[in-house]
Amino acid sequence: MIAGMRSRIVILSLFVAAAVLNMLTGHAHAAGDEANLGKGAIVSSKEIELDVVRRMYLGQQRDFIAVNLPEGDKTRERFEQKIIGRTPAQMKAHWSRLVFTGRAWELSILRSDEDIIGFIQANDNAIGYISDASKANGLFIVERF
Repeated sequence: MIAGMRSRIVILSLFVAAAVLNMLTGHAHAAGDEANLGKGAIVSSKEIELDVVRRMYLGQQRDFIAVNLPEGDKTRERFEQKIIGRTPAQMKAHWSRLVFTGRAWELSILRSDEDIIGFIQANDNAIGYISDASKANGLFIVERF
């Protein structure tokens, strides 16, 4: 009986510690995001509805060629959280299921804003996101984030 009680106390303590850590890191992350608020942008060579962008990045629609920045990129993380509404881990799990079941193929990864802008300028049916909306160079800005 005492051993069972100890394990419950340990589990409860770990849960409380994880919750406190999550609150602290979430607050720090939010403070860092305020400095970057509104700088990023979804860009395309033509007008696209935001809902179409979300479906493209969730593998639910294939009307356009969507491109990503590399995993771990801060702009990608902000895009996934603010526009798609999922964490990077949730996105990775989502895409792993889609690829494994053959329902979709992974999006192409480009290294920089400049690569994404060049790709969209060369491909009339492409969409992407960049860290700084001021770099859009005549591309249509679907949404800022």
